[in-house]
Amino acid sequence: MDDDKHVYSDLLLRFPITATPSSTETGDVRRLPVPDLPVFDADETDLFYYGITTICCHGQLGDRMPIRLLGWTPGHPVTWTVVGRIAEATEGTSGGTPIGRHGHLRLPAIVRHQCRIERGDRLLVAATPEARILLVYPLVAVHQTLAHLHQQAGRLR
Repeated sequence: MDDDKHVYSDLLLRFPITATPSSTETGDVRRLPVPDLPVFDADETDLFYYGITTICCHGQLGDRMPIRLLGWTPGHPVTWTVVGRIAEATEGTSGGTPIGRHGHLRLPAIVRHQCRIERGDRLLVAATPEARILLVYPLVAVHQTLAHLHQQAGRLR
């Protein structure tokens, strides 16, 4: 325990955390390049709940919170649409995929194959209670989408 304190204090000695009043007072502060991002109204950003979850070998999403936010209960039918690698779930008719008895949403095999989602993949889930829609994005697709912004920020070459 004492060794940890010594290492920490040693780091503080090597890398002191100080602000230089001259640079902050004069406004001569260097800033990292940040890409211009679209500006959303607060109402637009509050429309979605975001979460990251995994998918099991049976296609069940681990996080049940998006389903609860949408008010979908066990047995509730869900209809799936796939666009590219994005899966969209909406309230379905009696022929849709039902929410599991423990409240888990299951992506049908055809949806998983079309989106190239495999067991254990991490997924970004976006739910909008107002429109009662759930979107499922493989993190690979999210990474590809954000890679351009990372490049603009000068982080990747």
